[in-house]
Amino acid sequence: MKNFLFFPLLFLALFTITSCNDDDDTPAPDFTETEQLIHGNWRMHTINEDYFNDADDVVHNFFQDELNNQFEYKQDGTFRFKGEEDQNWSTGKYLIEESDGVKRFVVLPASGNRAEATTIYTIDKLTATELVLIDAYDYAPYNDQEGKEVISRRVVKTYTYSKL
Repeated sequence: MKNFLFFPLLFLALFTITSCNDDDDTPAPDFTETEQLIHGNWRMHTINEDYFNDADDVVHNFFQDELNNQFEYKQDGTFRFKGEEDQNWSTGKYLIEESDGVKRFVVLPASGNRAEATTIYTIDKLTATELVLIDAYDYAPYNDQEGKEVISRRVVKTYTYSKL
């Protein structure tokens, strides 16, 4: 009689243990290696701006270091940031694009519409501890040594970050 009760109880116990799987777990989204490295807290500590003339010579440079602009890039495609001028957190949306060996960090408008992206940076360097973003575009103004506004043929802005 003991064996008769033992086997059904053993079967019931095994069935209960194996069927107690947590069905509410949703699989974690798949992130690219670039996205995984971007996620987290960063400090932008330098900005370098090179302004070029028609001959592609640097005619003006602006460099700023020892900055303490903080960014938090979240897995849901949102970010928040605060800078030295404004200690209040602001928010935004972003996405990472990778094609033809080029990685881009795209800042989106509040609507999230890619066609209305506000800035598209090229990811020049990305490691577990360092991020370098480049924004390059044509015809940018700057003030020369006399304070006169000059339009450059091209500008390349480089932003360097460290992981916190």
